[in-house]
Amino acid sequence: MDPFLLNYVGKHSFDFNFEKAQEALKYFIGEHDFSSFCSKNSSVEDKVRTIYSLTMEKDLINPNIVNFEITGNGFLYNMVRIIIGTIQNVATGKYEADYIKEILEKKERQFAGPKADAAGLYLKEVVYDDDKINKFIKDNDIEIVHSHGKGAGIYSRMLKILNPRLKIVHTLHGVHIGEYGFLKKSAYIFLERFLTLFTDKFINVSNSENSLCLKLRLFKKSKCEVVYNGIKALLKDDHAKIKFNLSGKRVVTTISRFDYAKNMSLAYEIAQNFKDNSKIVFLWLGDGDDRAKFESMAQKDGVNIIFTGFTDEVPAYLSATDIYLSTSRWEGLPYALIEAQSLGIPIVATNVVGNNEVVENDKSGFLFEDAQQACRDIEILLNDEKIYGKMRGEALLNFKDKFNIGAMIRKVEKIYEQIFENRSTREPQ
Repeated sequence: MDPFLLNYVGKHSFDFNFEKAQEALKYFIGEHDFSSFCSKNSSVEDKVRTIYSLTMEKDLINPNIVNFEITGNGFLYNMVRIIIGTIQNVATGKYEADYIKEILEKKERQFAGPKADAAGLYLKEVVYDDDKINKFIKDNDIEIVHSHGKGAGIYSRMLKILNPRLKIVHTLHGVHIGEYGFLKKSAYIFLERFLTLFTDKFINVSNSENSLCLKLRLFKKSKCEVVYNGIKALLKDDHAKIKFNLSGKRVVTTISRFDYAKNMSLAYEIAQNFKDNSKIVFLWLGDGDDRAKFESMAQKDGVNIIFTGFTDEVPAYLSATDIYLSTSRWEGLPYALIEAQSLGIPIVATNVVGNNEVVENDKSGFLFEDAQQACRDIEILLNDEKIYGKMRGEALLNFKDKFNIGAMIRKVEKIYEQIFENRSTREPQ
């Protein structure tokens, strides 16, 4: 691949049948329930969206690049990436194009394809009816708009331009520029600095991300707050190991989308070090372009890894887990680690942004710098019952203190109240 394009196009390592992929496009056009094509963490209840057009063509300059363009009345979290990942599955012959109709009907994430590489995803244009949106805001006396993520953040700040009295709160959910090239990174930083002019308060989901934003001078310290992601504690399934035929095994689990950020090569290196211990099983939940490669390697090398693919049974698999392993290169504030802590699972994780916000090193888990250290940490948890029991208790306490949903809601409400108070003191009486 052209090194100048490396960070600007999605990558794949499989034969792509252009004609088969073309046949798949028509099944997405129109109004559908896209429940199968959004992140399982999505809290949006109405998942009906309309796709007006979906086109695919080979790049005029580089025929090895395929350009997709999709237009709709709105997109769910990860919807576009999952649509493209599903088309890729059709292009490689994993299933026929008409199977997409069945995927839509099932309304379950596990039946759709993996998320396509985010490096190739760009927002080309936002078309909106400003009169309709402003009318809705005025008719319903909306005073605060709270947006989440890059795309929604552009919408919300545009509303501020149209309606200066509106108060805008924006949650970033991570500054994921680790893979960006110089031009893309510079453009992102410039855009965020400009949009700061139309933002009343920023929320970051971790102190590490907040520090990074301040270092990049995306906004002033007075404009930002840190509010951890909050979730409801998962319910423990005491029979999970029996259910998955893992009785008598020590289970080390990783939830991954098998991309650059998740660094599954490091996870594989760690698992490989335990291949001679038949009592230890590595459980990999999720899917992605590299999954087939790792499955083949594990079979060839005799590494005891179970690949589940996409699954609705994450709580059950985590209930069967003894140790959670994260090898991410970076994170915002990882839900998977928080979910693991809600069940009292000790975590072994890379010492990177996001992970080091959840894991208290040597207390609720271990933070490591390399594979050798990770293996030593796993050995300690497997062999020292006293340390393992202590870390289980600390993991539960850390979740209750920082990451339960009630604490998150209270902090966000306080930010809203402060905005209202500031507005009241500045407005003429």
